[in-house]
Amino acid sequence: MHDPRSIANAFIQRAENHGQPITPLQVQKLVFLAHGWMLGLHDRPMVDEDFEVWRYGPVNPSVYYCLSHHRGDPVRGEIPLHPGDKKDFDRTEENMLDDVFSLYGSLPGMRLSALTHAPGSPYRQAKRKGLSHISEDTIKSYYRKQVEEARERQRRGK
Repeated sequence: MHDPRSIANAFIQRAENHGQPITPLQVQKLVFLAHGWMLGLHDRPMVDEDFEVWRYGPVNPSVYYCLSHHRGDPVRGEIPLHPGDKKDFDRTEENMLDDVFSLYGSLPGMRLSALTHAPGSPYRQAKRKGLSHISEDTIKSYYRKQVEEARERQRRGK
């Protein structure tokens, strides 16, 4: 597990390497998606902090407050980390970061927000229950179901 700011930095760096701007909203949603898919595919979390239920979907407050001064402008530079924060990712984590960036990195922030607001999504489930945080079990269950449905579609050749 990692500090969510380390995951945010990984996406900021990938965007920079691809020469594409990335906004705080995009970073926030990519961190959530990486966490969700890691839980769904590998049964382990990507980040060591909770996501909260905010207006534009799931938000990790640590990432939000580090990037909020950018407002809607592209993020310039990485988020400072605390001394001793783990910055190295194992092969599975690197692959997850690459895959999430490849699939979602070019989508605008509002499109990513809409994805996280999808019917039945962890955000929607928590919001419907009036919760302020999204449980890891809810995230894991949702993304595991997405994985199972994708595998079933693939098995049927669709």
